[in-house]
Amino acid sequence: MVSRADQFCGSGSRLSRDGCSRGRLLWLKRVCSSGRISHNVRATTSAVGPPSRPHVPLGYSPLMAGHLRLPACCRVMRMPQLGQTIGRRRLFVLSVAAVLSAVAVCGGLIVLALMLPVPADRLSAVLDAVKIGLSVLAGLGGLFGLYLAWRRQRAIETDHDRQERALEQQRTEFETDRKHRENVAAQDAADALSRRITEQYTKAVEQLGAEGAAVRLGGLYALERLAQENPEQRGPVVKLCCAYLRMAYTPPAIGLDEEGQVRVGVQEVLSRHLQPKMSESYWPDTTLNLRGATLYETDFSRCEVETADFRDAKFYGQTNFTRSEFYGANFTGAEFRDRALFDYITCKGRTGFTSAQFAAVGSFVGATLLDANFELAKFQVLADFSDANFLSWGLFTTAHFELANFSQANFEGNCSFRQAEFVNTPLFRGAFFALGPPEEVLDYL
Repeated sequence: MVSRADQFCGSGSRLSRDGCSRGRLLWLKRVCSSGRISHNVRATTSAVGPPSRPHVPLGYSPLMAGHLRLPACCRVMRMPQLGQTIGRRRLFVLSVAAVLSAVAVCGGLIVLALMLPVPADRLSAVLDAVKIGLSVLAGLGGLFGLYLAWRRQRAIETDHDRQERALEQQRTEFETDRKHRENVAAQDAADALSRRITEQYTKAVEQLGAEGAAVRLGGLYALERLAQENPEQRGPVVKLCCAYLRMAYTPPAIGLDEEGQVRVGVQEVLSRHLQPKMSESYWPDTTLNLRGATLYETDFSRCEVETADFRDAKFYGQTNFTRSEFYGANFTGAEFRDRALFDYITCKGRTGFTSAQFAAVGSFVGATLLDANFELAKFQVLADFSDANFLSWGLFTTAHFELANFSQANFEGNCSFRQAEFVNTPLFRGAFFALGPPEEVLDYL
């Protein structure tokens, strides 16, 4: 005997292949809960043979106790869109409740109207009750419509907020990804630039150490171009040029050899980028370390240097620092083999010429020196300090002058010529001493 559930749903293989509809599944659940399947199962087992388990009373559901195995397709109930189903049920219940409330109000008023003793009053009361009921029903309908509109608006706003949040999240993710890609690209570009600069610098240094003068000059100009295009490389290039000039070198007695030409080229590169008037090629805040360097035909006129160290340097040929500006310069022990021009130079810091040797003319016409020290300096031809301004100290202690000219010089601070040696009579015509002339020069005023 086949149960009604099997007749309705078919065999298990067909159920697993075709599946059961939602209505069939609900019907099966109601049948199981009412106990009819358990009665059929009991009848089936009685016809076949004695039951294998105790008698199941009528009304007991073997589905609840696990005695009946449903087909595989009916074991799990799939309920898609559960929230929409619950919402529809709620709306249906509210609708029915509103109608029943209106009917109840209308019916109650009609009953009260029929209880009136006068028939005319009854009819009027019934009509009024119907009107009131209809009004209540209309009001409830209006409220229900407002409720539906509110639900619809809330659903729209909720969906809008969800879309906004999703869009904002997408924007955030896109912005984060964009910044990451930009940072990676910038880092890659910086790494590539650093590698390129390193390669160019290394190649130029190798050229600067080559045998041929032309190759060395090529390396020098490559370094100049590298520093001009990359401001962060200017300091290392200047230091490299100064180191090259500090290398030992003795110029020939006559003319200039290839090494001398390379050195002149290095000096020209430094001078070219130390002139503020050349704004595009000017390298500000430059420090020169040329201690013990061998320089030839040095021309640093109109240059502006932060600090310069020329201690023990040897200057061959004419040296020109005319109208240059230093924030600190040290020429202690320097040797000037030819003319040394420091006309209209400005030193805003300490200027040291201690033990400096001037084999030719040393000209400081119109120079402005904040703190000048010429102790033990030796001027073998002429020391011209006419119109010079000594803003603080002017020390010429134990200096040697073959011929000295201090005409129109201005000494704003202390000055000393103690033990200074004048081979010829010095000139102090029109010189001004703010603190009074020292005793050593009173005989020459």
